[in-house]
Amino acid sequence: MGETSARSMRGGEMEDVIFAGTATRPGRNLAEVTLYLEEAAGLAPPPHAEAEDLEIVRKIARGEGSSFRVNGREVRARDVQTMFADIGSGARASAMVSQGKVAAMIGAKPEERRQVLEEAAGISGLRARRHEAELKLRQAEANLTRAEDLLGQLDVQRGSLQRQARQANRYRNLSGLVRQAEAEWLALLRAPRRGGACRRPRRLRRRRCHHPPR
Repeated sequence: MGETSARSMRGGEMEDVIFAGTATRPGRNLAEVTLYLEEAAGLAPPPHAEAEDLEIVRKIARGEGSSFRVNGREVRARDVQTMFADIGSGARASAMVSQGKVAAMIGAKPEERRQVLEEAAGISGLRARRHEAELKLRQAEANLTRAEDLLGQLDVQRGSLQRQARQANRYRNLSGLVRQAEAEWLALLRAPRRGGACRRPRRLRRRRCHHPPR
C-alpha cells in the first residue's frame, strides 16, 4: 500500500521483510506481494483508470529498493499511495488498525483528528494530490528563478561579447589600413629601382661669402 516506514513494518530497514533464510532454507534477494482489486474502475492512475480489475505488485530487492506495478506496468509509489488514499485503505489509514493505533487516536492532536475526519469524508486523496501539486508548483517557481538568474548572466556575457566584437572589428579595420599603408610604402621604396639606376645628387659646394670691410 505504499508504506515507506520500516518501523511500521516492524523492521530496522525495508530489506528486513526479505526472507533471510534458516538453517535448512537459503535466504532470498527479494520479496514480492500481489494485491488484487475487483470493481476498481476509476481508482488507478492512467492508463489503468478504466480497468475493472487491478493487479498491484510491490517488489523489494536488496540494494535496489521498492518498485510498484499496476497491471504489469511500472508506476510511482506516490501513485499507489494516492490510489489507496482514495478508497480509505492507505498505509496510514484509520481503517488499518495496528498495534497502539486505538490509544494513539484517543490522544491524537487536532491536526491528526482532522486527517481522520478527512479520510472518513473521502477527501484524503484530494489532499495528497493538492500536496503533490504544491510541490510541483514550488519546483516550477524554483526553476523559473534559476532561469531568470541564468538569463541575467547571459545578458552580462552578451554585453561583454558585444564589446569584444566591436574591438575585434576595429582591430581588423586598423590592421587592414596598416597593411595597405605598408604596401604603399614598399611600393614607393621600390619605384626608383624599376626606372633605372639611382642618380646620386651632386655635392653641394660651399660658397664663400665676401663681406665688404666696414
